[in-house]
Amino acid sequence: MLTFQISDFREQQRYGAIIADRVWNAWWRNAGRSVSDVERHVVEMARDHPPPMAVVAHDDHGYLGSAFLIHSDMEERPQYSPWVAAVWVEAAERRRGVGRALIAEAAKIAGSLGYRVVYICCRQEPGTGGILLEDRLAGRGTGRRPKAPIGSEARPCGDGRLTIAGPVFKEMQRFR
Repeated sequence: MLTFQISDFREQQRYGAIIADRVWNAWWRNAGRSVSDVERHVVEMARDHPPPMAVVAHDDHGYLGSAFLIHSDMEERPQYSPWVAAVWVEAAERRRGVGRALIAEAAKIAGSLGYRVVYICCRQEPGTGGILLEDRLAGRGTGRRPKAPIGSEARPCGDGRLTIAGPVFKEMQRFR
């Protein structure tokens, strides 16, 4: 049973600063970008015509995580669109289905916008520990074949990344 909800960022803009902070620290800080670059990007998520857009996981106590739906997330694959990107779940909230719910909601929104396929590229960050979402999707360390959303295909794309692509789905397959 979910004890949190997933909302469109346009309805929960109070989480904008924390989203920008998490995204900047996780992915953009070491790339030489400023937090103000990320803040401008998050402001774009509040536009009326997505993508780009964001979804936010929250409960009575506050922010739990977020994910973006953007046009492109890989410079080397600009022909593919849209992408679920910047999936972040607070450390204390991991392994509760928050990330899975964020990805499912972003894919559902993509479907409602007329997209038949969504993509996600996962990068394993050194020193993160635990079972990462991309490891669970890829079946690494489980002895099982890769799992991806229903009707999807998991494709390794080198250097520790995995791209998931497939039809937008009504229900997310449970990653076990």
